[in-house]
Amino acid sequence: MDKDSSITKIRIILVSHGNLAKAMLENVEMLMGPQENIGAYSLMRNENPDDFMTLLRNEISLHGKENVIFISDLMNGTPCNILMMMTRDYPDLYHITGMNLAMVIGCITARSDHPDATAERICERTLAYAEDSILDVRVLLDSIGV
Repeated sequence: MDKDSSITKIRIILVSHGNLAKAMLENVEMLMGPQENIGAYSLMRNENPDDFMTLLRNEISLHGKENVIFISDLMNGTPCNILMMMTRDYPDLYHITGMNLAMVIGCITARSDHPDATAERICERTLAYAEDSILDVRVLLDSIGV
């Protein structure tokens, strides 16, 4: 399998309240260009959470739980809670919460740099990117003498 076709093995799904997931994907594509095998689902104020869950279950049905990584916006928010409820049916569901732009870029980069990596390994690398992206800039500048 060539690198281009294996990049898309793992599907990344962004989920959020409001338009955050869709806006996050737009920002990623502004910085990195068009992306393959990535989706964004935004739970809007008047939408039914059960319908939202059905959309996410369809992603798993289409791609297989071992080939999907969900990234949600906020721990204990409705999109995150829906995914946590889904772990009853999919105990090994790959789900990272606390979405930020660096995390999403890190996930895409880990997927493309290591096309044969498992979803588990990509999640590990994504968490490392996320951890490295959160800094107190004042402390950073002090540490380098600025």
